[in-house]
Amino acid sequence: MRWRLLIALTLATGTAGCGAAQRLANSASPAEPDWLSQVQPFVNRPAPAYIRPILSPSPYPTLAPLCQAAQLRAAQGRGGVGLGNILLRVDFTNVGRVPCQLSGTPRVDGADAVGRIVVLPVTGNGTYFIDPIPADIAPGESGYLNIGMANEGNCPGAPPVADYSNLRFGLPGGGWIATNLTAYKACGVLDISGLGKEPGPVVEPSPSPGSIGTLRVTVQDFPGQARVGTTLHFIVLLANASDVAVSLSPCPSFTQLVNVEGKLAVRSVYLNCDHVALIPSGQTVRYAMEMDVPQDAAHFPFAKWFWELNTPFFRAGTGGVLEMTA
Repeated sequence: MRWRLLIALTLATGTAGCGAAQRLANSASPAEPDWLSQVQPFVNRPAPAYIRPILSPSPYPTLAPLCQAAQLRAAQGRGGVGLGNILLRVDFTNVGRVPCQLSGTPRVDGADAVGRIVVLPVTGNGTYFIDPIPADIAPGESGYLNIGMANEGNCPGAPPVADYSNLRFGLPGGGWIATNLTAYKACGVLDISGLGKEPGPVVEPSPSPGSIGTLRVTVQDFPGQARVGTTLHFIVLLANASDVAVSLSPCPSFTQLVNVEGKLAVRSVYLNCDHVALIPSGQTVRYAMEMDVPQDAAHFPFAKWFWELNTPFFRAGTGGVLEMTA
């Protein structure tokens, strides 16, 4: 009888222990929230001002020796005007039998008003117009050089215009080329470019798979009207429509901009990456945002706004117009 009692007590104790464990499991803290479905709170973590890299055209081959004067023929090319600027383009054609390289800035001389040969008083390297970039030119092929001048009517009261005729060009590769071309200095401007060919188009590269540049940006609940000096509250949605998850490590930053008649209020802030470090394929994450309306907008009926992720090349952003109210 005694051993039967011991067995009953043992079974009862074991059953009670299992029940206590079950109750302890049931009373544990709730599961971590599904942050992908939550609005990420706005966190004011200022980021450095973002400067997007300037894209450059692809360079031309520059393997040939520098062009010498005997290999080239110079002639006036097409002209151009814009915002008070005037272009004298000088074309250089390879009349030799082998390729040569057009690059560098030549020395330019000309005859002044009394016939003296003087070096042109160049005021700047580079012009308002599309300046060439170094390049090899094949026999029969041409490159050019720009001379930028100003419209004298833009600067009444400035010193008299100084003409320089019969321009001649001292090439970096050696020798001189004489022409009957004339340039002038007006409004204190006489600029010159280097030698070369017209740059090709700048092709913006596509964002890499898995980078933040692949995200699509939209806004939700952005107000159409606002008062100056107030803070706007809205939601930014970052959607990953690609087949690759997008990592948010390191945590990216974004830039908000309000443009009031050319006066810019710019602010760069880090995204809130505290809870979501990866946006899976096909998922959208929402972020609470705050944007300050500057006092400068007080006397204007509208302001332009823009929000964008700070990506190296691809613009992932959106914007619109905000109506100012009293």
